[in-house]
Amino acid sequence: MSYRIVRKYQDDSIPDEVRTTGLSLEEAKEHCNSEESSSRTCSSGEGVTITTLNGSWFDVFYEE
Repeated sequence: MSYRIVRKYQDDSIPDEVRTTGLSLEEAKEHCNSEESSSRTCSSGEGVTITTLNGSWFDVFYEE
C-alpha cells in the first residue's frame, strides 16, 4: 500500500496539488507532521512564497 501527499488551499479556486506519490504510511505521516506541511508553521523560503502567492494551505495524505 502506498500514499500520496496532496496540498490543499483555503482558496477553493486554487486546485489541489499532488506533491509526492509512492510513500509508505510512515513517510506520509512524517511529512504531514513536519512544520513545513502547513502555511501556519512553515519557515522555508518556498513555503513562505507559496503562502504569499496563494494564501493558506496544508498538506494531507491519501492512500493510492
